[in-house]
Amino acid sequence: LSIDDTLSQLERVCRYVASSIPLQRLVYVKMLASTARMAGFEETRAKLLPLLDTLAGDEKYVVRQHLSGQLLDIALFLVHDFGDEGYALFLDRILPHFACLVKDGKEEVRQAASEALVQSAHLVRADDLAAHILTVVLELAHDDDNEDMRLTAALLLNDLAPCFGSELCEQFVIPEVVSLGEDPAFRVRRQVALNMHHVCRVAHEQGASSSHRIEGTFARLAEDDMYRVRRACTEMIPEMSRAVSAECRAHVFLDIFPQLMTDRNKTVRSGALHHLGSFIATLESAQVRSLPAHVTPHCRS
Repeated sequence: LSIDDTLSQLERVCRYVASSIPLQRLVYVKMLASTARMAGFEETRAKLLPLLDTLAGDEKYVVRQHLSGQLLDIALFLVHDFGDEGYALFLDRILPHFACLVKDGKEEVRQAASEALVQSAHLVRADDLAAHILTVVLELAHDDDNEDMRLTAALLLNDLAPCFGSELCEQFVIPEVVSLGEDPAFRVRRQVALNMHHVCRVAHEQGASSSHRIEGTFARLAEDDMYRVRRACTEMIPEMSRAVSAECRAHVFLDIFPQLMTDRNKTVRSGALHHLGSFIATLESAQVRSLPAHVTPHCRS
């Protein structure tokens, strides 16, 4: 690779992220955040941020994939070091690229962008969460023509629930999770089964009045016609059980688990048996004793 050593790091990054050689673009994309910290606020705003539009649309997915981590590090730099001015730049110039990358056609790019978006959401002030984070996820959830977008939405709704808090969860997140739990695509329903425990925990800890809809959705998924969805429920029932009160656990999950243990599909039964110990660890002694004998006879005296 031909590199002009007379250039400063900032000048090299600005030149070589536009290189015709994909490997060279990748190398210098990975230097964006460190270059921003070295160059400072004004140079970052004037010279580095204008590069992001082109990089977010780079023809090589690996460049787009690694861009998300750099965007997050630049966001941390701007918000922590430059107060309101840095925060405004973060909202206007960084977050829109996450909104683009989480819709990318490559799964690897969407995954990296989703992880970075969740972390960047902790930088967003409460009054801005709905406009700048929630709307992105809702758009994904409402994409009826693209199953992959709804898969991403199910993941993000769960991972972002602690940031959103009870009010946004009550009004938007819980209804969307319930809706996705009824999606015609079994992969989406399975994704919901694997990704609703944070929503459930926030709803219960902060007293959301519609928290019962989350448990109801999980109970329906545990009876889904597709065995892979029911198997996903066996994986997550310990986390769901930890997320609720003892009373809710007694009314919901103590009924669901025995049903999974006796499921008509061997894979589901095997999954339930594999997670039996983790589930029992969430129960109180009296609840363990109330389990049917076929579930855990060794727990009875």
